[in-house]
Amino acid sequence: DSPTSEGAVGLAAAGTGAVAGGNSRLSPTLIPRKASIIPLANMATARCAMGAVEFNGKLVVCGGYDRGECLQGVEAFAVENNKWTSMPSMKRPRGRLSTAVLGGSIYVCGGSDGWRELACVERFDPVSQTWSYVASMIKQRSSHGVATLGGKLYCVGGCEGQRSMAKCEVYDPTTNKWSMIAPLNTARSQACVVVVDGELLAIGGTDMWNTLSSVEVYSPERDEWVVSSCLNVARRGASVDVVDGQVVVVGGSDGSHSLVSSEILDRASNSWTMGPPLITPRANLSVVTMGNRLYALGGFSGKKFLSSLEWLDVEDMEWFGHTPRNIGPHPGSADQSPREISQ
Repeated sequence: DSPTSEGAVGLAAAGTGAVAGGNSRLSPTLIPRKASIIPLANMATARCAMGAVEFNGKLVVCGGYDRGECLQGVEAFAVENNKWTSMPSMKRPRGRLSTAVLGGSIYVCGGSDGWRELACVERFDPVSQTWSYVASMIKQRSSHGVATLGGKLYCVGGCEGQRSMAKCEVYDPTTNKWSMIAPLNTARSQACVVVVDGELLAIGGTDMWNTLSSVEVYSPERDEWVVSSCLNVARRGASVDVVDGQVVVVGGSDGSHSLVSSEILDRASNSWTMGPPLITPRANLSVVTMGNRLYALGGFSGKKFLSSLEWLDVEDMEWFGHTPRNIGPHPGSADQSPREISQ
């Protein structure tokens, strides 16, 4: 259950800024004005193919995979004091899972325990600080995408054994039941999924033969997937979120190398433009929005599993590996209603 072997990719110096659309890097001694001299704290465990969400003002990372095993542990990052703390572990180890927030709880769906794909789903209750099982998915799967929309949890694609899946399903927490919905036009695993304007986007991935640049859009009203504009770079194991109204796809693998590139959706023209490159190549990473910052966590660099993180300043379109200056409540985080966005 290890990542596909990647070609060697040189690591850029951690903590340096990136110029949008270019490959130049600032000297590590020239810290950008938006960042402090304090490096962002690493996760306690290097991991890729994990789930990550913003939950109660913290970045929460669940499970994943390091070279030895699928992981059961959960960590939470407090941006204001640059510290990671342990949270209660999930009931079972899971790599290549997907995670979302629904109804004030964290849900972890499917994944792999290192031996087989899983259908079981766990929910974290922040009051009791415990994980419990809810209804299992209809199909066992890993490397799938999950997002919340209209008070329901949508599960998109994934893989079972050596086959990518087109099958999708939806969970209704009021009935604790999963139901099948329309399948994707193209079976895909390692796609990233996000909600935009009341619709689901399934972006990139792999059909197990080719890395995909194609994008599909799902309408719950029509129960239908339609093909949309392709990415500029075919990528699998990328991650996506919405920050400051912009849909940003980050990293992934082209099938041979872990990527530093990102892409931004121009919603007016329904086309993708290249965004600022990451500091470090990252495949099977997670990205999570907090306020007006987008955080990229963990992943596989092509050489090693990563415990590091970096954040994107959307005003200057630069990635930083040091803590933001004047850390306080995230702009836009106060009075922010729960977002229907996940990985």
